[in-house]
Amino acid sequence: MKPMDKLIPNEQNAYVCAELAVQVGAEYPGAETADQLTDRARGKIYRKLDIPPEDRLGIFFDATAFGRYRSGVVFTDRGLYWRTKWETIFISWEEFVQAPLPQEGYLSDAIRWGERELFTVGLEMERAGMLELLTQIREHSGTAHLPSRGPISLRHRGIEAAEPQLQVDENFLLYLCRRSGYFELKHLNRGHAGLRQQPQHELFKLDQDRLIAFRDAGLRAAGKYGVALSSEGLHIRNPYSFRNGLQESFLSFWRIAELTQIEAEKDQVHVDRIPIYSALHGKELIALLEDLRLYLSSLSGSQVHQAIRIPYSLLDQQPWELDALPPGEQADWLVAERGCLLGIYTESQIRLALHKEQLNAKDAYFWRVDSARWMSAVEAGLRRPANEEF
Repeated sequence: MKPMDKLIPNEQNAYVCAELAVQVGAEYPGAETADQLTDRARGKIYRKLDIPPEDRLGIFFDATAFGRYRSGVVFTDRGLYWRTKWETIFISWEEFVQAPLPQEGYLSDAIRWGERELFTVGLEMERAGMLELLTQIREHSGTAHLPSRGPISLRHRGIEAAEPQLQVDENFLLYLCRRSGYFELKHLNRGHAGLRQQPQHELFKLDQDRLIAFRDAGLRAAGKYGVALSSEGLHIRNPYSFRNGLQESFLSFWRIAELTQIEAEKDQVHVDRIPIYSALHGKELIALLEDLRLYLSSLSGSQVHQAIRIPYSLLDQQPWELDALPPGEQADWLVAERGCLLGIYTESQIRLALHKEQLNAKDAYFWRVDSARWMSAVEAGLRRPANEEF
């Protein structure tokens, strides 16, 4: 093999990935490195998995049901050969580092990798282990790139991403939790009683995050499945997989702020056309996501430091918030007054409050999704300019 400094970029990627496959993969169940295999075993692997003789075998994971070395996953210096069913699939290292990060497939032993679907049937290592191995090779080789928008897999949460950090007010997050109806009082991590059910922190990748709320998905979920809101974002685990969706997903606050679509399709919740949730109370989760997007997007808006200067308090809520919503009208305006967030209201509620002088137009600011900056009542079209009023 050529020295490292003589390799072109694509060859460097192949060299690094091939070395990492052996170093990292050796710690996983069922791993057999080249020096652990007999000449006869290596010859059989080459024949049965259709590996060209010029490839240098690095590490092998057997998936043979009867006998040995008839099927499995092989990492060589050129890429990986995957045969756990009827044919061998070859993925070069160049394709490996350019493809999207692998995800859970629809079936329990399936891995979705771009347009491919691979299976771990027969391997001593379970699907989760193989996904972890493939992700580690990408991460350690510096080629693990997350999508710039939308949800990511929980297992990819540890991959460094260049995302702006939003400074959220956790008390206002609690207000949004109660407002949406998805998180009830028993789901909030506040008070002496605590949560009815704690999530399993390792499964939800909560790490050092502060837990704000958690709702489990069913009576037998036992903290394994559900939705957790932390100081960093939403962590979601479903008991069942999706076709072309994420069984386990994470949405940082910045990613929630950047969402373009939040919708229901049958019994599923989709964000930016990716299924992330399939359980009861999907309507309430959509309401929470919409409210979170409204609030979180406002934190990057121009004049935010003028509109929001003081931490949120329940004492700042206005009496007119208790009025019933007008039929068919959506509450999609975020309102701040005197530097304090007041809450989310409909246009009719705001106009009435301004008319009754319950809301001071001179000290109030307004935000809507897709706004460029916090606006005055006149700029938001909620009140006529003073010289037009009579």
